[in-house]
Amino acid sequence: KLIRLKQWYQRRVRGKKQLQLAEAMIFKFGPPTFFVTFSPGEYNDSKLHKYLIQQNSDIPGVKKMKTAELVCLDPVLTGQYILTKWNAVRKFIMSEANPIGKVAHVFCRTEYQTRLMPHFHSLIWIEGAPLMGRKENKQEVIDFASKYISCRLPDESEPIMRNLVKRYQTHRCNAYCLRKKSTGNGVACKFHFPRQPTSVARLNSVVASVNSRQNRLFNCRTFEPPRTEHEKWITDYNPILLYLWEGNHDIQLIGDEAGIIAGYTCKYVNKAPSSLIDDMNLICEDNATNASKLLSAAKRSLKSREIGSIEASYQILGVHPIFSTVESVFIPAFPKEKRSKFLKSHAEREQLPDDSTDITHGSLVDDWYPNRPDEMEDLSLYKFRQNYDRIGFKRGNFKKERVVTLKNNKGYMVSMTDEKKKRLLTYGPHLREGMEEQFYQSRLMMYVPWREESTIIGQSNTYEEEYNRVKSEHPEMQLDVEKHFAIAKRKKAFEIKLSNLKQKKNDTESKDSDSDVDDHNDHVNDHDVDGDQNSVDEMQKNVPVKTREELDNKVSSKGPAQLSLYE
Repeated sequence: KLIRLKQWYQRRVRGKKQLQLAEAMIFKFGPPTFFVTFSPGEYNDSKLHKYLIQQNSDIPGVKKMKTAELVCLDPVLTGQYILTKWNAVRKFIMSEANPIGKVAHVFCRTEYQTRLMPHFHSLIWIEGAPLMGRKENKQEVIDFASKYISCRLPDESEPIMRNLVKRYQTHRCNAYCLRKKSTGNGVACKFHFPRQPTSVARLNSVVASVNSRQNRLFNCRTFEPPRTEHEKWITDYNPILLYLWEGNHDIQLIGDEAGIIAGYTCKYVNKAPSSLIDDMNLICEDNATNASKLLSAAKRSLKSREIGSIEASYQILGVHPIFSTVESVFIPAFPKEKRSKFLKSHAEREQLPDDSTDITHGSLVDDWYPNRPDEMEDLSLYKFRQNYDRIGFKRGNFKKERVVTLKNNKGYMVSMTDEKKKRLLTYGPHLREGMEEQFYQSRLMMYVPWREESTIIGQSNTYEEEYNRVKSEHPEMQLDVEKHFAIAKRKKAFEIKLSNLKQKKNDTESKDSDSDVDDHNDHVNDHDVDGDQNSVDEMQKNVPVKTREELDNKVSSKGPAQLSLYE
């Protein structure tokens, strides 16, 4: 399969590489402990206001401008201010101060809100953090989470923190967060507000939490800190981070043994940015066929989207959207017919002889590893990539002892520094039903030395059979495979529990429904149907909301205390 470099870049920036990195970290280090999202409070930031006035002092009337006007006036400096502040907070989280525990690893991604301001999603691994999903350590998890997660509204004796909590951590429902319930009537906040008061910290089951989210019930989070009636609209926060960030942040406990919540969160953090199709009316008015119009619309939606001025400034200034404590390298350990190769440029192909088939750039699996020196005969593809990097067809200025010359004029590799050897190697495919043979093939390709791909299967009839034959000779490969099966087993057990919970709920609702029907029939038989219908008609005249659109309009303008009127 041939792809152009531009196509590869488009795939890379749309999240594929960063998703692979996050998934590799979860596979290597286990599920992250916390998921924290930081959103700037730029409109209430007096320091930002003062800074923008100082930097734009040559503009007439700048001192009279509000913060919102200054942000629109100078989005570049606004973006740099927010980024600098975020980097300072992130470094403090990773410091020896340990505000949320001793951090082992961090994965962060910059995303942009509907109002086009950046906010920062963070997956954080804490050393020694207990995992949810084990009955024997339930209290240990509660004690651990209670140390770092709070929803307390400080009293008047703590004016600074009370002001920060009321300003940045108090949720106000609007049309964005309200969703129609999947069962019953009314709407529910997707952020679980208002949250139920509780005198003690509670740890809900992972199954119940996932079921709540999937069924749009929005009433069950994994961890609930102690909460009073006055705190039911307070977002969970860490006091130290709130004091430093001076903006909204939400901290959630997501470390479960099966890694289910971590998997959902990983995909959410790395979701592709929303695409907008420009000039759609022109596409529809075109005289082309419907198929051509659809193709044109698809291309535009994939390649184009509207972005805010701060995001544009980040891209121009080369601000990378991802920060991680480790790097990853992807190895395409797939069958040859499914691997992609980079097509040489038109100018390079023009210089080739007419009968040449050398139209692609070399690759690790097809060219460099099979042509390693004889002294590396017993080196696996995994170890080869972990210890060596490509430097091209020239030696460069590297020390002679670090340079490796490949056979058949395939260029040079160089041994990597100890720091770079810590990179995570990702390779596929993962263990999935119906792809077991490809899974075993990729593991044999990674851990068993080979020169020709045809020899990987050995004398066996299947790759699974060959794996079972040689696994004792390659303990790293065996550990990799067993870990995948252990994860798959835990996920399967979770899916069974989730299915049983849904079935139990459906059975209960079915019984309640039958009972309600019987009661309703008895009620109808005892009353005047025409009279009841007249009463209903009279009531409908006075109902303020009759359609879903009217509900959305009403809700978008109401405060928390008024929302119950429109449920």
